[in-house]
This record gives sequence, structure tokens and C-alpha cells, in this order.
Amino acid sequence: MVGPKVVIIYLERGSEHKFDIKFDFNEKLNLNNFIEYKNVSYNYQLIGVVSYIQKNQYVAFCRSVKDNKWYKYDGPIAQESSFKEVKNEGIHYLLFYSLIKN
Repeated sequence: MVGPKVVIIYLERGSEHKFDIKFDFNEKLNLNNFIEYKNVSYNYQLIGVVSYIQKNQYVAFCRSVKDNKWYKYDGPIAQESSFKEVKNEGIHYLLFYSLIKN
């Protein structure tokens, strides 16, 4: 395999930290149009998101490999979440995608 096992997308906000710009994303990411190597499929699944909430406050969302559910981590608090909440909470800052095994 030539492509990356994990893709991290950093959403640059510029020097003025323009956190009012929303970015839409999906749970699946297909990079087959960008990586061509011997008929290998490069499909990824979203496994984590870091979102900006307010000044110096971020939350992390992670998909569990055990139960495939989303969990929200806000400081010392962890609770079950949903993809809808992942997409709607805060301004997205980092997206983590993992290669789906063929």
C-alpha cells in the first residue's frame, strides 16, 4: 500500500483565527481521484474531530473502535454523542480519517 493509513485535515483559520467560517464534511472520504496506484481503493472513515467552541475552549469527538459510537470529550467530561452533534458543535478545526480496509 502506498497511500496513508490516516489522513489529518487541518482547517487553517489564518492569523486572525477566523472561527466564524463553517466547513461541511462527511463521515466518508474518497481519495481515489487523488491517489492512483494499481487499482487500490483509498476510502476513509471519519474517526475524530476537534472543534473550537469559544476562546481557548475546544472539544474532541472520537468514534469508538469497540462500539462504533461517537463520544464527546470536553475537558474531564466524556459522554456519548452522535454524528449530528459532531457536525453541529462549534467550528471544526481538525478532522481525522482512517483508511477503510478492503
